[in-house]
Amino acid sequence: MTVNEFAQLTAAIKTYFPRDNVLPTEEAMDLWYAELKDLDYESASMGLRRYVATSRFAPAISDIREHAADYNEPDLPNEMAAWQLVLTAIRNSGYHAEEEFAKLPGIVQRAVVNPGQLREWALSEDVDGTWMNVTQSNFMRVYRAEAERARTVRKLPPDTLKLPEREAIRLALVESGCMQAVEEKGRPKESTASQVRELKAAITDEQWAKRAESLKRLRNLLQTGNP
Repeated sequence: MTVNEFAQLTAAIKTYFPRDNVLPTEEAMDLWYAELKDLDYESASMGLRRYVATSRFAPAISDIREHAADYNEPDLPNEMAAWQLVLTAIRNSGYHAEEEFAKLPGIVQRAVVNPGQLREWALSEDVDGTWMNVTQSNFMRVYRAEAERARTVRKLPPDTLKLPEREAIRLALVESGCMQAVEEKGRPKESTASQVRELKAAITDEQWAKRAESLKRLRNLLQTGNP
């Protein structure tokens, strides 16, 4: 969004809410522009129109970003719809797990993790009828977290998604279940190169493989915001 387009957006906000003291100073205008300039004008304008249709109060930056994101991208499949996609993939994953995994939306892929998981589910025997219920419950729990993360990320300015290596590693460790090993080692809180090496040394080879996969997924999500 250009400066001129932003001026049109703020003029509309002040027109919609004439009684509110919206963006009263040049400093306020600069701060708002810094947080909204990555949006294109159409998205920001439509986000504002959607907001004013349901609110009597002047918007915050987060309100415009949220409604602009909803305008740009359709909502994610709900948990049951996502599970139905997985069930369809499972039926043909005994011998074609890779192909079925590739057909799934990115956010569903992240909840499933990999084609091997589809193959394992396809070959499992639901002897007493409980396996399917447990698998569905576990998948929906993971998918719920992935969907919430995706909704949050797509509302954020791109420059806020650049994490230092230590923080990216920490988040990936939590996702891959390796954090306990690090905590037991008593890793200091300070961020230094030697502590990052110490953090890595606390992980077994198997845990490191899980961490690498999680970090790859995390970086892709943070850089693109695509589910």
